Amino acid sequence: MVGWQLFSKSQSDSRADSESALFDIQTVGVTNLSEVAAAYDKVGMEQAGKPVAERALILSGKTWLEVSDYDKAQAAFDKYIAEFENGHWVAEAQLGQAICKEAKGDPQPRSVPTKA
Repeated sequence: MVGWQLFSKSQSDSRADSESALFDIQTVGVTNLSEVAAAYDKVGMEQAGKPVAERALILSGKTWLEVSDYDKAQAAFDKYIAEFENGHWVAEAQLGQAICKEAKGDPQPRSVPTKA
């Protein structure tokens, strides 16, 4: 029983540390959205394999899109879909991909697959 409690506490502490990395970006008062997007990228890499990485990656793509850096946004959305095929924000990532392709004048955007 004590072993399980220690394991559970360790996991909880790890999740809290991961979440605080994302929270820090949102509260430091940085107003340059390119810096914010880059910070989300960094959290996504540093927290790879953790749930917070999924959120950081989709926020990165959305923020790059907001500053009209379509290449970086596309890369973030592509990475999100590759790493989180069944993730919470797959539809947003697919929409982001389509927006990037249209903005860049991609003559043949691929169709967006839908879940059955």
